[in-house]
Amino acid sequence: SVVDLGGGDEIVFDRVDGTTSQPGSIMVRLKSSPSQTRVIYIDALGVIEATSATAPSDSARIKDSRHVHFDYTLLPPGIDTSVTSTQKLVLIFPSITQEIIIKDNIQAGQIVWEGDIDDGGEIQRIKIHTHRLNDVALGTQFSVHRDRRFNTKSLTIDIDGVPDPDSGTLIQYDASGNTTKGTSIYASVPIWQ
Repeated sequence: SVVDLGGGDEIVFDRVDGTTSQPGSIMVRLKSSPSQTRVIYIDALGVIEATSATAPSDSARIKDSRHVHFDYTLLPPGIDTSVTSTQKLVLIFPSITQEIIIKDNIQAGQIVWEGDIDDGGEIQRIKIHTHRLNDVALGTQFSVHRDRRFNTKSLTIDIDGVPDPDSGTLIQYDASGNTTKGTSIYASVPIWQ
């Protein structure tokens, strides 16, 4: 009764692997009882089923603090990436502080830094990058990778410079990897990925 196959009314399966570029559905009904219908679904892999395939859900995936995103909405001027900038990301561990000059870590218009920090004889492995930097409407989105197998110390990430663009911190980790929003009014709650 209803044919919806990639915008057409027929389907062609590839000879070797059975895939198709015309996935869709066909509704059939009983001629003697038109209210009784069934829908047959054909996906791009050539699989034919009586139920529609559902998109995978993100809700069942285990999320934790190994990878977090948070937004930083200081606008304007946002994060200064000019060649004269003194702005830096500051990683504060219990016994050491690591400063990362932002202007020296710009790649393809984004902040990208990865490194190992020795805090009291224990190596802490961190990767920080941005998915967007100084977007006019949305600000900056940071992504921090901090695998708990390689990180056993507490950590606070701050942004600093002369003048200091923001007296608050961006994000805080405890030694077990739990995250809390930094003290900056411009930093959002971290979202575990």
